[in-house]
Amino acid sequence: MTSPFKVLEAYGRKDKEIFFGRNAEIQLLFKKTTESNLVLVYGASGTGKTSLVHCGLPICFSSDDWLPLHVRRKDHIGTAILEETNKYLQRKLKPHTPLHLAIKALHMTFFRPIYVIIDQFEELYILGSKEEQNQFYDFVQTVLSSEYNCKVILVMREEYLADLSEFEERVPQLFDYRVRVEKMRRANAKEVILKSVVAFDIEIEQPDETADLIVSQVAEQRSLIELTYLQIYLDRLFELAKTKQGTLAGYTNTINSNWAEPVIFNPELVKELSTIGDVLGEYLEDQVKKVQSNLPKTEERQVWTILNLLVTEDGTRVSMDLHEATNLMYSHGASKENIKFCLDELSKVRIIHLSEQRVELGHDSLALKIAERLTTEEKNLSKAKEIIQTGLKTYQNTGEVLSKNSLTLIESHLETLQLTTNEQDLITKSKRRAKANKVIKTISLIAIILMLGILAAWALRERSIAIGAKNQVQMQNEQMQGELNKSLQLSKQLDQKLGELVEKEKILEEVLKLDKSTYKVIENKNKEINQLGVTVDALKERIGEKDKTQDQIERRAKANELLTEALLKAEYNPNYSIRLAEIANQIYPSKNAQTTIENIYRSYLMNKYPKNNSVSIYENAKNLLNSNKIPKISETQKEDLGITPFE
Repeated sequence: MTSPFKVLEAYGRKDKEIFFGRNAEIQLLFKKTTESNLVLVYGASGTGKTSLVHCGLPICFSSDDWLPLHVRRKDHIGTAILEETNKYLQRKLKPHTPLHLAIKALHMTFFRPIYVIIDQFEELYILGSKEEQNQFYDFVQTVLSSEYNCKVILVMREEYLADLSEFEERVPQLFDYRVRVEKMRRANAKEVILKSVVAFDIEIEQPDETADLIVSQVAEQRSLIELTYLQIYLDRLFELAKTKQGTLAGYTNTINSNWAEPVIFNPELVKELSTIGDVLGEYLEDQVKKVQSNLPKTEERQVWTILNLLVTEDGTRVSMDLHEATNLMYSHGASKENIKFCLDELSKVRIIHLSEQRVELGHDSLALKIAERLTTEEKNLSKAKEIIQTGLKTYQNTGEVLSKNSLTLIESHLETLQLTTNEQDLITKSKRRAKANKVIKTISLIAIILMLGILAAWALRERSIAIGAKNQVQMQNEQMQGELNKSLQLSKQLDQKLGELVEKEKILEEVLKLDKSTYKVIENKNKEINQLGVTVDALKERIGEKDKTQDQIERRAKANELLTEALLKAEYNPNYSIRLAEIANQIYPSKNAQTTIENIYRSYLMNKYPKNNSVSIYENAKNLLNSNKIPKISETQKEDLGITPFE
């Protein structure tokens, strides 16, 4: 007589006669599905979300009222939806059929509301690619706006709700109709106990007291109860009752499978079982020990190795193809004979679930318990194997080998892992490529250093020339300034003399009788004054020409400085460099500046922007600069570079 309790199994449609304690949640979920074509069901692990949608919701429908597609992601969510669709269709759809056309095919065949129920929806974000996520978003958007009468119900653990932000941007009504499944309240748990014992023909003495005591033992300090824990406790209570009653009747602890004596629950039995403690962890340990007892001592660890591979690092169960899972377990050191034996035994005790050539843990809560037991070495070993397998798939699809960082991460685990021939070849090729890349990088670095050295020498030479020219101009300026000061002093003296002469001329004009010789003297003096004025003007023009020469020298020096800066930064920031060269050409137009603009455009920008083959490289560069496709240098940058005085 085996235990009738579900333990770790979810309730299905066939269990609707024994599914108790969730009437309010069932009615709420059904109401939401009548109000919207998109419903989000979420809650913590172990609250019974899967049972609610697989067993509770179907209670509200007859077989003609709906057409449910119960989907788990497996390897790809799109493929999983097509597989479930094909179960209903005589003419099977091709693997790459668009998902909305698959729904349309169902709609045209059955003319019933279609319910796409995706359980463990968080797997799309834990295991799925960006492309897979976007494909699903497109599917939801399409069916929600279609006339196919299709409803989508997403079931997921609430700690992954934050991953839905991009989904909500694509489908804003995502959170409008949602149902949060909480842990079971004490009254509901008591209802489950009392109705279950009736359904399973279990006698219960002092029903209220016994049920309250069971609830207290399971709840401990918690006001809410996990349905998984309650099921495991009832299963343990059933086994204890069966063992005690068998012993009293003269049986051994191994009860005959045909034994039909009724099992009895009573307060004394509950007190003997005591509190639940870490019931799930203890249950897992007990079942693993039972499997290990049939293995040699040296191979007992292989049971945990197999279980470890069915969870992610953050405690989420993984659904795997059975053949791939077997190969993965073998690569981690488990023998093929032990793998088959362990999978069969773990399936019998409901720790794992085997169906449709796939394997996964029986419940999310188990994944968390297993993840807690993982050592750092086991996590690193699993990560290394994952890197190799992902890298092999990438190499087979694109020819890209493992990166240097990936090789570093897996290097210390290569002796422990059992690798296939293809995986070993990939690692060998990856190491060769990494070595070749190292040589190439070294040569490139040397070439860059040499080039920078040459550019630096040229820049220093140009700087030296510019400094020399600047010093020469300063000397010329000082000389010209001296001559100017002398000229100004002479001009001042002439002004004074002119003033004196003007006064004398006034005096002479008052004289009535002036002889001819006196007028001649005055005329000659006026000529001398005019000649002195011409000399001052000539000196001022000469000073102006010197100022222009000084400005040209300074402009040339600044232009050379900007061209040097442009060449040094061209490899890392070609847009900025070509703008520097453009400003240098504006400050001091030269063939050198035009050549620099042409070289930067040819080396770094010609392949990035469209080119007009009917004009020269330099004209293409000018057109690019005039098009404003490349950002201009800001005023702040111009001030920092000392460009502003030359504009």
